[in-house]
Amino acid sequence: MSLEFRVMPPDEWDCRYIPDKNLLNFCNDLKIFFGSHTYSNLSKFGFIPVIASDSKKYQNHAWKEHISLHRGETYAAAYIHIDAKSYRDGSSFERIEMLYHGILKAVYLLCKSVEFDYKAFESDYKKFWNENKGVYENWTSPFRRGPKKKTEQWNVLAQENCE
Repeated sequence: MSLEFRVMPPDEWDCRYIPDKNLLNFCNDLKIFFGSHTYSNLSKFGFIPVIASDSKKYQNHAWKEHISLHRGETYAAAYIHIDAKSYRDGSSFERIEMLYHGILKAVYLLCKSVEFDYKAFESDYKKFWNENKGVYENWTSPFRRGPKKKTEQWNVLAQENCE
């Protein structure tokens, strides 16, 4: 049975936390990539990044990163902390990197709860990352496209005239 893998990107707070198209593409690409792989008897696995500041995390002493198993251990959800300030201030690619490392951590925790082939998952996931990292890193927001600002146009013209 193939693994249905889901990344739950944050959709709360204000517009600084809402995922952009690049992050959503990363989530969809992971779903497609892992849809053809089998690592255990899990049928569904969800990664839920808990975006909170470190101070909020430490205020709630009872909360910790954990795996939640459902339906006779065929569904699993991983709750992994991601620092809110780093996520908020990070570029699109930096946010994707945070999720990348969070997913590795989540699957490592999952291996402690259920029988899961972590080595195969890790090698497939790193291969996927190395093949696709450039796409996410070089993505440009549609809001930054369009004509250059006048100062940039003048700098280009000045350089051309000097040569």
